[in-house]
Amino acid sequence: MLLDWKANIKACDHQSNTALHHACQRKHNRSALLLLSRTDDPEVVNMTNNELRTPLHLSSRHGMVAVTRLLLEKGANVLAVDCNGMTPALACAPDPNVAECLAIILSMYPSVTLLAQQPNNFQKGEFHSLGNFYSIV
Repeated sequence: MLLDWKANIKACDHQSNTALHHACQRKHNRSALLLLSRTDDPEVVNMTNNELRTPLHLSSRHGMVAVTRLLLEKGANVLAVDCNGMTPALACAPDPNVAECLAIILSMYPSVTLLAQQPNNFQKGEFHSLGNFYSIV
């Protein structure tokens, strides 16, 4: 109802979290999808909180497949780095050591083709090494 009354989708709390950040952090798929259905603004999907995390960091960390896919369709930045040096791809790792191992492995490939399973088919996407992009601070 708030969205119908033109609530500001960019509004933030004291930690710079938007409603989309909260929906992704709490694994509320329906709420996140509803919020995303009301915007085509890449700035909204790429807003960072105080920890420099975007909604994509949070949705990928919590395995929110439909939300992650829609964030990417709406222009979410896969190269965004949070305060721990983690990209959204590395944020998927269950702990920092696994993320570091993933970063090391990925840094050994000039280009890695990843497959993301979709219902009844596969979709290919490119993941490119960008120098120190894979390193964790």
